Amino acid sequence: MKLHKSNPFSTKVSVALATPVIILLALAIISLYDVDVADCYRYIRRAASSFSSPSSSTSPGTCASSSSASSSSSSSTPPPPPAVGACDVTRGEWVPDTEPPYYTNMTCPFIDDLQNCMKFSKPSLEFLRWRWQPDGCDLPRFDAARFLEAMRGKSMAFVGDSLARNHVKSLLCILSKVALPVEVGTAPEIDVTGRAVRRDYRYAGHNFTVSLFWSPFLVKANLSSNATLGLGQWDLHLDTPDARWAAHVVLSSTNWFFRPSVYYDGGRAVACNGGGVISGAHDVTELPVSHAVHGAARYCHERGVDAVRETEAEAQRNGVDLLLLDITEAMALRPDGHPSRYGHPLGGTVEGSFVPHKINPPSPKRSAAIGIPIIALLLLALVLLYDLTFSNSYYPRIARAVSSSSLSLPTSPANATTKPSWACDITKGEWVPDAEPPYYTNLTCPFIDDHQNCMKFGKPSFEFLRWRWRPDGCELPRFDAALFLEAMRGKSVAFVGDSLARNHFKSLLCLLSQEAQPVEVGSTPEIDPTGRAVRRDFRYGNHDFTATLFWSPFLVKANLTNETLGQWDIHLDAADARWAAHVAEFDYVVLSDTNWFLRRAVFREGGQVVGRNSAAGDGDLRNLTEVPANEAVKAAFRTALGAIAATKGFRGKVVVRTVTPAHFENGEWNTGGDCVRTLPFRRDERTLGAVEADFRAAQLDAVRETEAAFQRNGAELLVLDITDAMDLRPDGHPSRYGHPPGGSVEGTFVVDCLHWCLPGPIDLWNELLFQMLAAPH
Repeated sequence: MKLHKSNPFSTKVSVALATPVIILLALAIISLYDVDVADCYRYIRRAASSFSSPSSSTSPGTCASSSSASSSSSSSTPPPPPAVGACDVTRGEWVPDTEPPYYTNMTCPFIDDLQNCMKFSKPSLEFLRWRWQPDGCDLPRFDAARFLEAMRGKSMAFVGDSLARNHVKSLLCILSKVALPVEVGTAPEIDVTGRAVRRDYRYAGHNFTVSLFWSPFLVKANLSSNATLGLGQWDLHLDTPDARWAAHVVLSSTNWFFRPSVYYDGGRAVACNGGGVISGAHDVTELPVSHAVHGAARYCHERGVDAVRETEAEAQRNGVDLLLLDITEAMALRPDGHPSRYGHPLGGTVEGSFVPHKINPPSPKRSAAIGIPIIALLLLALVLLYDLTFSNSYYPRIARAVSSSSLSLPTSPANATTKPSWACDITKGEWVPDAEPPYYTNLTCPFIDDHQNCMKFGKPSFEFLRWRWRPDGCELPRFDAALFLEAMRGKSVAFVGDSLARNHFKSLLCLLSQEAQPVEVGSTPEIDPTGRAVRRDFRYGNHDFTATLFWSPFLVKANLTNETLGQWDIHLDAADARWAAHVAEFDYVVLSDTNWFLRRAVFREGGQVVGRNSAAGDGDLRNLTEVPANEAVKAAFRTALGAIAATKGFRGKVVVRTVTPAHFENGEWNTGGDCVRTLPFRRDERTLGAVEADFRAAQLDAVRETEAAFQRNGAELLVLDITDAMDLRPDGHPSRYGHPPGGSVEGTFVVDCLHWCLPGPIDLWNELLFQMLAAPH
């Protein structure tokens, strides 16, 4: 699959951007302030009567910029910060911002695909990390509840072209945190361009309606009889407003005036634009586009400053407030906020041949919905996955062909000049910046659990998606879903472990979703005492491939003996039969477990109690011998691996995935700890924790002690050592963004610095697994 680079100068902007600055300005103008358009239209002059006034305001007929002098005082008390109404909101700059978004493409159902930049994997999400800072004042954040209350019993119409639609969709999204409207009305009239002429959205709880009228020229316009649709020729009646839209409106339209057009006044052709001249349809004078916009806007009570000034007096006589929402200069500074080619699937278009690299640069469309970064979008995001091998003298080194596949890895100049991936130690390396788009997003993959859906719940920073693992001395190829599925044809793989095994498993399903979607098969699953399904099977029918997940948090037999205390009896010498009895069904088995051994537990061998862990050192158990958690882990892995090696008929591969570190700082999971870092650690900046180091050593010891048994029985034992690489990624956890505010991961477990966001650094595990199981060496 070819992935394209971003073109920063494309046209339409995503609805799912940051805090829509235009709506903030509109709220300030409509709900809080008034404007003196004739003298200094850009300045917000005074508070509206429906809200409390600021401490000072300008006098009628004066510009806000002069109010500072009249408000000066001889008092020694420092003046308060300027109110929004005391500054020119159109002059300022975009400044960095870290606030989370008001909405995402998961929480707002109104985002059109053409502006859904996260869905189609816009590579960089930096455009979400800025807010508009006017000179001398601050714009407050949008208050959806307050806006809806102010609009109670009212109605609002947006009239214009696709950018007006971009604007109204931003408003619907930003209001979605408080209320979702219902689209009302019968089947809409369809314009000659294929758009609905009118769409109405009703907020019944507030008796408020938002309407969108499609009128790309604002005035009467007909597609010329000898023109084709798309960029064909239009007849524009500059003196006749488009009768299809109503009088109380928010107007915006300019871009369609660049299409080939002939202009009419009084029903007579009087001029044409450059496109009309080229067409040769009329022998009339060429009129600059700006003049046509001016003429159309004059009759429709809108355009730039000229049309507003010329119609202001008439509006005042008729009791109509005429306001100007001037976003031009602010938006001219944001070439980064457009979808580019990420508003449609690969090979698709915006309209006809309208693909970003073919756009005429003099007229880029800019959305009225860009501002402070608020989308937790997702993003999406970028994850470059990786190739595998280990330099250890044991299982970690992959140095020979995988007999199950005759496929070959794609070659590239990089492969020709650097060592092949299996000739280096992939466990030693560093995380380096990467600008590649992700393989999947939370919209394209339906398997992401909420607890790892960081985009859905507004994780503030998406920097964690912009890094890839680079081993010392080699490069890792990207994950190839088609190649993986082909190599797995007619085979099966089982993942056995706890919630991190599930995290790993869901990452694989998501990576494969770019190529195929599986069907979950099987009857109603057995439910574990913890409430989890013991076994889940996902079938890729076209490839005769099954991926299975077994819930077994200790790998060995375990019984919950005290639900109140959460105490377990763990039989260290007996493999959990719920998965071990099915090993012969699989070609590959991926084992992982460590964290549940820190829970309160009593250990048994031969059915007899042999000790307890440190968490169970109270009450009647305090006199039992304390068994270190890492020793229990070693015993459990040794038992599990021994059970597989002894399984009659099993000749497949077993992969032991090493422990993945947690990154709680300033406390533990239950004592206020969190993981708020936004960047990876640098190499040698952090030392692996003692617990993680002991757990990994225990796993490797168990592998060494059972390796001979595997070799005797014709099976293969491998180690997927991700510990060092993941220890450097404190930024890739959900933190508190794996559930809605007020929710939790499990019980009082609110902040999650153990599991990994999807997409995220965990996708590395499957890039490595791909090299171990599917890529021939």
